[in-house]
Amino acid sequence: MKKITRALCLVFALVMALSLVSCGGDTSYITTFDDQKIPAGVYLYQLVTATQSAYSKVEDSSKDVLKQDVDGQDAAIWIEQTAQQEMKRYLAVEKEFEDLGLTLDSDAQNAVTAQVNSEWNNYGEWYEKNGISKDSLTLVVQNLAKKQQVFLYYYDEGGPEAVSDDDLKAYFSDNYVKVKYLGVSWDTSKTGDELTAAKEEAKAKADGYLARAKNGESMDRLIQEYSNEQRTASAKEGEEVKTTDPSEVEEDTYATVLSKEGGSSFGEQFAERMNAMSAGDIEVVEGTSKYYVLAKYDILAKEEDFTSRRITLLQNMKAEEYEQKLDNVVGEMNITLNEDALNRYTAKKIK
Repeated sequence: MKKITRALCLVFALVMALSLVSCGGDTSYITTFDDQKIPAGVYLYQLVTATQSAYSKVEDSSKDVLKQDVDGQDAAIWIEQTAQQEMKRYLAVEKEFEDLGLTLDSDAQNAVTAQVNSEWNNYGEWYEKNGISKDSLTLVVQNLAKKQQVFLYYYDEGGPEAVSDDDLKAYFSDNYVKVKYLGVSWDTSKTGDELTAAKEEAKAKADGYLARAKNGESMDRLIQEYSNEQRTASAKEGEEVKTTDPSEVEEDTYATVLSKEGGSSFGEQFAERMNAMSAGDIEVVEGTSKYYVLAKYDILAKEEDFTSRRITLLQNMKAEEYEQKLDNVVGEMNITLNEDALNRYTAKKIK
């Protein structure tokens, strides 16, 4: 009785397989578009991305995100709802791209291939652990390229909702600043009088650079000079230190364009002064661990500063409006996500 024929084993195996499919459902796809099944790996990518986004929003990113709230909501629920919304926007992009008759040219296709290969080489094992195949990753990256094409169709030059350069420049000036900064640090491990002395020494050094900058010396060259000094000071005995001759540094080598809301990472006072200063001003500002020699410039003085960032500015300016446009398309589509896949692939499964 213990012997079972091979044929009977095959029958049992087939029955078992059919019962698993009927009870659990097909979780290999997340939805369909144009009669094509979109693999579940595309949704898993959205779950991974939403999880990463959640970590940037929780109170303590060093702790398990699933044990915290995001925007007042249980993190797992927030992650899954965000992933589902992004999955629907993925489909909206596919529909818009098709309806508008757009195509990805060879350069765009090559860029997609290069990005996929790069990500897979670096994170392929991690993607596979999370159920994301290289084919699914390719679909995601292609969709991102299509998303940009649809965006440019609407908002770039000649588009039905094109933004003029004058409006873009006004947005650039209203929301960003051009600065150069040289940060003289102090030893934050010191305390009491030693800390006070360390800060005074750093302040004196920063004041010295400030005087030279106000006397007409190039900020770029001063920054390079200080960088050389720091490299030499931190080098191990006998180590060869590679430095750059400050006189060979070109203008604007160390120029930085920052969002007016983005200077807080340097300290509150840095952000406040950066926004309050006028173009042409140079001053020393105290940060969290450095005294900064901070110089501000006219952000519209050089056309290249604008043209090199034009598309990025356009995307930042119209990002929310574009997302709403895609959500409106979603509202017009009859999208049904595979419940079996949603039940199987949850925020708790992300590794």
